[in-house]
Amino acid sequence: MGPVLLTILNKRKTLGLSQVALSVRSGVSLPTLQRIESGKANPSLSTLELLASALDLELSCHERSIDWDELAAFGLPLQRREIRHVRKTRENFFTAMFRACSLFEQERHLPDFSRKKEALIGTLLALKLHYADLYKELCHRCPMVEQLFQDMIEGKHIKLKRLALAQLGTYL
Repeated sequence: MGPVLLTILNKRKTLGLSQVALSVRSGVSLPTLQRIESGKANPSLSTLELLASALDLELSCHERSIDWDELAAFGLPLQRREIRHVRKTRENFFTAMFRACSLFEQERHLPDFSRKKEALIGTLLALKLHYADLYKELCHRCPMVEQLFQDMIEGKHIKLKRLALAQLGTYL
């Protein structure tokens, strides 16, 4: 069950509403609500809006922040706070790197920003030198990539490049 459906289920239970009561309050049929809560249905956005509104919830869509643990799992030389399985494919890696490069400047206020920037530069350096086609595609989609290389490449970036490359080579 996804986070939206889980929030709806938890809110219904917190309010002490039965499925019947939520069905009546929302206008969503009881069988549909039962299939949704059992994970057997894929509700439309309009159905989710009806349920959310009946529970005094609001659906919203916002840009996700950078998932640094996911990037570390892909090989970005950072310590992970949370160990989890990531499906390591070229496409998934590209998507994660694109999001990181696109949103990077928005995280400038974070306390460990400089460490993350160094790790990102090291990984981009590995891409630039060893996976040029992927690097060019990333630059084409996200001009921010080239801006990250405005700083001088230092020994620490080369060391981080080696660490990243050891991981990237296993799936790229």
